[in-house]
Amino acid sequence: MRNKNFAVVFIFLLTFMIPIILADNFNEDEMFNFPEDNLDGYTANYFMPINNSVYGDFSFNGGWENGGCSINDGAIYCDTGYFYNLTSLNVTKANLTVHDDMYITGKLGIGTSSPTSELTVYGTSDIGDSVGNMIRINHAGAGNYGSIQSFVSGGYSDLTLNPNGGNVGIGTSTPQNTLNVVGDGNFTTGLIIGSPTNSVNITMYSPDGTSYSCGVQDGGAFACI
Repeated sequence: MRNKNFAVVFIFLLTFMIPIILADNFNEDEMFNFPEDNLDGYTANYFMPINNSVYGDFSFNGGWENGGCSINDGAIYCDTGYFYNLTSLNVTKANLTVHDDMYITGKLGIGTSSPTSELTVYGTSDIGDSVGNMIRINHAGAGNYGSIQSFVSGGYSDLTLNPNGGNVGIGTSTPQNTLNVVGDGNFTTGLIIGSPTNSVNITMYSPDGTSYSCGVQDGGAFACI
């Protein structure tokens, strides 16, 4: 009977007392004291503990000014950043500023999370400078029309198409003239052809397909030849 009681006490000591003794002698830092010959020259203190919070400023690979990354006051700075399998990027408390080139291989949506083309913008687009000189591209959904409006600081401005060369086509993708319109034209306040120093003729076609060159002659007569 005495031997059985001794065995029970011994098992109790093994089960409950030894873990307590080990816990008293446990050093939390030893959790990360991996053999340093497996850490590529780094000490174990170089690595952040897994599933634990860390506080402070950190630099990686020399810091962001030397080609690496830095974490300073909660902000992340990187010379180059690659994000793989990133399902979303939600900026809620500040602007997203890019100081250099940005390369996007997929589609970019502004005002939409499901862009249908390389750049899809839901809303008004302003293209210009910081002082108000810009072109505004918009689509009035209720009016069922699109618009392009040029602005200078304080008001509207002129809009030029192909100022350095090339043709403009309306109703055609292959314009053969400076302005090539396939369809009707409606001019409600007059049409100016030529100038006081440059008299020009217009080409007109008869119902049988014959072309005529028509213009205003000296004295004001209109004739076609």
